[in-house]
Amino acid sequence: MFGITASESWTVEKLVLLAPGDTVAVGAYDMTFQGVEPVAGPNYTAVRGQFSVQKNGAFLTDLYPEQRSFSSPPMETTEAAIYPLIGGDLYAVVGDPDGDGRWSARLYFKPLISWIWLGVCLMVLGGAFSLSDRRLRVGAPKRKAKSLPQKPLMDPAE
Repeated sequence: MFGITASESWTVEKLVLLAPGDTVAVGAYDMTFQGVEPVAGPNYTAVRGQFSVQKNGAFLTDLYPEQRSFSSPPMETTEAAIYPLIGGDLYAVVGDPDGDGRWSARLYFKPLISWIWLGVCLMVLGGAFSLSDRRLRVGAPKRKAKSLPQKPLMDPAE
């Protein structure tokens, strides 16, 4: 729950128009748009953007989001580039050109996303632990205690 709450509360989102060489601060990270290039996939054509990510002036990684076009059936998809970190995840999505050499982009920093997966792992471990002891399972039949034969208090024949 903490991972979901933190991620939704402290997400940093930037919707911008960028020309090659423009830099945007997203949380504690600087993302520099390097440009786009056409790419041919096995069954699609795409426009791939490149973003260089720095933190405190030190290079961290490059992100390569794509906007893909499929011909059969005709469909367009957007592929986000994701860089997972311990403290959160960085996302980059490239959009459409504006006609003046700039491209629309969505840049995100979502903190503590990995805590959501940690919570899932804890729930799985808790479920496995609860199934390990038969006495603690819900709906498990209880064994009857062996009862000793009882003598009648009074014999009706007497």
